[in-house]
Amino acid sequence: VFHFFFMLPFFAAVPFKIEIQTGNRQVEPLDSPVYIQIYGTATKTPKLFLESVDGSFSRGSTSNFTIPSNNVGEVMCYE
Repeated sequence: VFHFFFMLPFFAAVPFKIEIQTGNRQVEPLDSPVYIQIYGTATKTPKLFLESVDGSFSRGSTSNFTIPSNNVGEVMCYE
């Protein structure tokens, strides 16, 4: 009996905790995709899309997300 095991690349997922606060100015409703990309000393994440739940991007709101992604090392900046 032969057993085949496929070795996948090591992926050390780390949870990124992200808080989004919107302003109080009256603007049009947000219907575009919202994402964040985190840059670190070792690498960067892919674009991490933030899914709006129950108007989470409405005027004057705070939304919290925990998104697992690759380890970037020490976080340097984000966009």
